[in-house]
Amino acid sequence: MARGELNLERLGQPSREPPSLLYGHRGFRQAQHREVPDTSTSTPSNRIPLQATPLIGRDNELAVMERIFNDPQCRLLTLTGVGGIGKTRLAIEFALRNLAVFPGGVYFIPLTPVSSPEKIIPAIADVLDFGFSGPNDPKEQLFN
Repeated sequence: MARGELNLERLGQPSREPPSLLYGHRGFRQAQHREVPDTSTSTPSNRIPLQATPLIGRDNELAVMERIFNDPQCRLLTLTGVGGIGKTRLAIEFALRNLAVFPGGVYFIPLTPVSSPEKIIPAIADVLDFGFSGPNDPKEQLFN
């Protein structure tokens, strides 16, 4: 939507919120291959901040996100917009509603305090409780 390629109205979901929240991109996963895990045998690890209050008034955006997310063509869903409009809160709510889709768990990695690109890999590793060892490149270790 940031590029003007998509907007809530074109997707058939009119909204009272500014139409600058969602952008689907082909990137990291195949949506059609997702399976709901059998939670009776294992519990996935999730690291999502608890929310003190319910999300109110964003049902249209959540419905559009769900539709885009479930489209086999969508491999990455990015929320964009000016600061303070609730992108993070919307993403957290969406993640909470879709925990069963991710058998490996869902992790929230705050990048707001990251001040340089070199600190992104350590921020991800910290949330995943991943420790680096040896002389190998940290990025390579984390991705392997």
